[in-house]
Amino acid sequence: MDMEGYLGNLFNHGAVLVNVFGWGVGEVNNPFRTIAENATALAAYRKFLSGGTLSETPISVPSLPPEGLSDKIHRIQAELPGWIQKNGPAEVRGPMKQLDEAIKEKRFDAAAALADAILGTIEK
Repeated sequence: MDMEGYLGNLFNHGAVLVNVFGWGVGEVNNPFRTIAENATALAAYRKFLSGGTLSETPISVPSLPPEGLSDKIHRIQAELPGWIQKNGPAEVRGPMKQLDEAIKEKRFDAAAALADAILGTIEK
């Protein structure tokens, strides 16, 4: 997020004090200092101090797992080892890998569908 977006997100919604962390801190190549002191940041400070309207930067809302997904995962963790001992891993290896990837990529709706499919398989 650039400095104008950062400041706009705060000041345009009632902030009266904002910490510009990094100004003059450490070496010249300190990443916080680089962000706080670069040309676009200086333009944003000038715009704000001269009464200009700061633009905002949208903040993405993190995706949350659907209700019950963690319960499904816990059931799979509890029931799958015994099922694999009886049936072998071949039938669930692919779906389990896909479930792991979906969770890591925060594709929670896909993860819930995969968990349902896995539970359907091991509950046969």
